[in-house]
Amino acid sequence: MPSILSILKTRIFKEIEMYKNIWVSAFAPIDLKNTTITIQDGSTPPNTIEVTIGEGNLTYNEQRSIEYHLNKGTLDTTREGDDVPVDVSLDFRWDYVSGITGNESVEDAIKGIRTCSSWVSSDITDPCAPYACDIVIVQDNQACDDNIETITLGKFRWEGLNHDASAASIACTGKCNSKQADVVRTSSSS
Repeated sequence: MPSILSILKTRIFKEIEMYKNIWVSAFAPIDLKNTTITIQDGSTPPNTIEVTIGEGNLTYNEQRSIEYHLNKGTLDTTREGDDVPVDVSLDFRWDYVSGITGNESVEDAIKGIRTCSSWVSSDITDPCAPYACDIVIVQDNQACDDNIETITLGKFRWEGLNHDASAASIACTGKCNSKQADVVRTSSSS
């Protein structure tokens, strides 16, 4: 006959395993293997090109400016300050810098030149503004849940492209003409 202590240990270990599985499925990190990143223009339907990340990464940073007002030297009120654009950093695999017809390069799509010169700026509100594209991140992690999350970094304009031949990568930095990313989460079964 098993002892009370061994029964309790078995139950506790089963519960820990159950909660561990719930935690892992609810809070799984983004796995780039299940993520598709595309560059797209503002036409309907949009022209798109898939970005191969390889050993790279994509990061974006949302910020806001808060002004603190004093009353006789003491903190009093706060107000939201000027808008701050979303900063984006994208490190992707360097296949080719320039594309050929039917085989566009990521750099051409980001710049809207050469094989992507007919692409339409995604910033359609100002026809005189510099060319912009959208970066769309779709994470489909069906191994953990039934949801698909789409993050759109709209009206992105590149500011720097650093080419590293030995690492076969290109680091792109820039900003979006928006204060935050557009994030939509949907069920893949719908």
